[in-house]
Amino acid sequence: MPPNWQNVTDMVLWREIKNSRFGAPSFVPGAR
Repeated sequence: MPPNWQNVTDMVLWREIKNSRFGAPSFVPGAR
């Protein structure tokens, strides 16, 4: 079953929002 790209995008954006609170770099390659 193909991944739900809308959900994937939402998760990535939410992770970036949370990471930004701790000063973590955005879109780190290989970050899971």
